[in-house]
Amino acid sequence: MVGSYDPFRLVPPHHYTSRNPAPFRVSVSMNVMLLMDFHAHLAHTEIIGLLGGHYFSDREIMEVIYVYPCKSSSTGFQCEMDPASEVAAREVFAEKGLEFVGWYHSHPTFDPQPSIRDIENQTQYQEMWRREDGVEPFIGVIVTPYDIEHDSNVSRFQFWMSGTNYDLSGQFRTPYSCQHSFLQNENLQEETFSQMASLVEEYHNYDQRVNMSETYRKDEEVSRLDKLIESLSSHINVSSKAAETFISQVRELMSDDFRPNKNEEASKLGSDATKESIL
Repeated sequence: MVGSYDPFRLVPPHHYTSRNPAPFRVSVSMNVMLLMDFHAHLAHTEIIGLLGGHYFSDREIMEVIYVYPCKSSSTGFQCEMDPASEVAAREVFAEKGLEFVGWYHSHPTFDPQPSIRDIENQTQYQEMWRREDGVEPFIGVIVTPYDIEHDSNVSRFQFWMSGTNYDLSGQFRTPYSCQHSFLQNENLQEETFSQMASLVEEYHNYDQRVNMSETYRKDEEVSRLDKLIESLSSHINVSSKAAETFISQVRELMSDDFRPNKNEEASKLGSDATKESIL
């Protein structure tokens, strides 16, 4: 019996095996991980973006080397990409000689498992980029930055794609988790920090932005900014001096531009005072 259709139901991905191997391997840039993780930390709502890179059919490997954060309309449950952002991303990829190889979005506080709606979107993209040999070189990435049930302060990532087989319900293609490795001998790119600064400017007045001065978990002294820094640091594989410089720049960027302003603090104090008077 086919169950009722719920587009927001999360579906745990299957795993590829030696008997059912992945169609290609995935290798990811450190700078890509940094920017996806950073973007996901900025808002209580879902964020979204596109990934550029190359697919090498002779080696059956995809290299993901660039991120284009997109504008979106978002609620706590879903995120729709602004069509103009997708057009702009394609133009940037073309200028850089990159292929359109994937998309990412966040599940701010819940498991990085694709919803049925996510699977439908992923499948549409894969079918759009299907090659003559049947390979569909397009991946999805889900980032979960604020799962307080997760012991680590490092964000959870799910790299995935739609398989060729359908779920038992027949409603959607079965999602599969993708193993990924990291590109070697990389440097921290200046453009990565510039993109971070642009995101901070974009989200600075967003009413659902995260207050980085708040504590991440109750009864702990770790702030959301500390949590962000720890998660970003986990992706960095360069000399300690270069890493320290980059992290210091990020901390300064967030400290200056991503805390509540005086009007917001006054509004919160007024709201708290009202609640106390009612109680």
